[in-house]
Amino acid sequence: KNNIADTIAVGATTTAAGKVSVTSTGGTANGDTQGNIAVTGGTEITVNQYAGNAAAIGNNTIGGTVTVTGNASTTTVTVNQTATGTGLTATATAAGVVGYTAGTVTIADVNAGTANANTISTVTLKNAGAATVDSNALSTLNLEGTLVTVNTTNSSIATTPAVTTLALNLKGATSTGAVTADAEVTTLNVKSSTTDSTLNTLVANGATAINISGDAALTVTTLTAGAANKVITVTNTAGVTIGNALATDVTFTGGAGADSVILSASYTKAINMGAGDDTVVYAAAGAGGSLNGGDGNDTLVVSADSAIAGLPEVSGFEILRAKGGTSATHNAHTFKALEVGTNNTATTFTNVAAGVGLTVLTTQAATTVNLLDTTGTADVFNLTLKSAGNLAAGSVTLNGVETVNINSVDTDVTAAGVVNVNTLTLAAASAKSIVVTGNTDLALTITLLTNNLKSQLAYCT
Repeated sequence: KNNIADTIAVGATTTAAGKVSVTSTGGTANGDTQGNIAVTGGTEITVNQYAGNAAAIGNNTIGGTVTVTGNASTTTVTVNQTATGTGLTATATAAGVVGYTAGTVTIADVNAGTANANTISTVTLKNAGAATVDSNALSTLNLEGTLVTVNTTNSSIATTPAVTTLALNLKGATSTGAVTADAEVTTLNVKSSTTDSTLNTLVANGATAINISGDAALTVTTLTAGAANKVITVTNTAGVTIGNALATDVTFTGGAGADSVILSASYTKAINMGAGDDTVVYAAAGAGGSLNGGDGNDTLVVSADSAIAGLPEVSGFEILRAKGGTSATHNAHTFKALEVGTNNTATTFTNVAAGVGLTVLTTQAATTVNLLDTTGTADVFNLTLKSAGNLAAGSVTLNGVETVNINSVDTDVTAAGVVNVNTLTLAAASAKSIVVTGNTDLALTITLLTNNLKSQLAYCT
């Protein structure tokens, strides 16, 4: 037991040799703070710091600071802590949560900041507060659980070159701050495995190559990578999402999962999304820039007026989604499906092929669909309203369509007994038949210029 404000010091007088393992369990009362842990020396060092309190509302404890300083033989450091969380009492429908704040972690090679060669090559962190690793020999960083920031740095002035390739292995890792690779790392190999991971920020300012593999999805809310002409290669099979715009000089190759990226205006490199159902937020290419959706049902997200269907540098996309546009018109020729997302005021799709449908995902003002060929006498259009809550689809105008199939969908199936209501004003001057299906209510207003409509309300409750 390392109860309130006790401290543990290993190797303070005589540097430890061989393998070192320390386990500390904290107090049980709300507000208890574990004492600090300091380890100096050891070939392989493991520190386990765990909460001692039960899972209950109002019972939250705090981990102590963990400091590890290697010696000339130290190669591996592992620090495990209880996950950071707010205390919650278990109920019949929800698991309890141990209230705990993981302590900060500082790991430094004994020769950090000196001219002598460093030896700490592998560091593993499972749940941690702000963490720092200082070793120019670091080649593997394993992260799991709740994290704040993880900063790898190199203060060495040794003539021995720093390791320039870093393996960043993630297993259900979630950071609230930045995970930073030292600027001397030129190749960053990220592997997301077993459980999905989310990094608030990934900083790799020296990396010219970022390779992302694994079988679990990875979300990087902000990627900061300052090196010129970076190459990002994804072989991850579950999907990679990068939440900020790629720099204009990034070459991106996607994998087999559902990858998602945002382009910068005047990008100059090849963007190949690979297999999987990918999503790309579009920007106009500069000289040398190209965009290929690859295999799968890929979505291209546009805002301002676009004529993407006529651009030779864009290919391989099946779904066109309008998002954030103000009175925007989009040439939808060659696309197989249409969507309207957030912040549209008035959206028009032109040159729409027969058989292409529209999905309304968020509240809209007005959407107009103009078929490429309006001479048909039996054109069918599928209109889907799809949301987890009440959806105001606004007015939808369909020109040249004889049959309209409306599917009113509530995607939240967990709220028992709650019935959402979708609303729609439909203008379909050529319509002879309207069929309504779905799993949630629809308030439908129909505006017509002819009297040849035969409504067939197959489902509407």
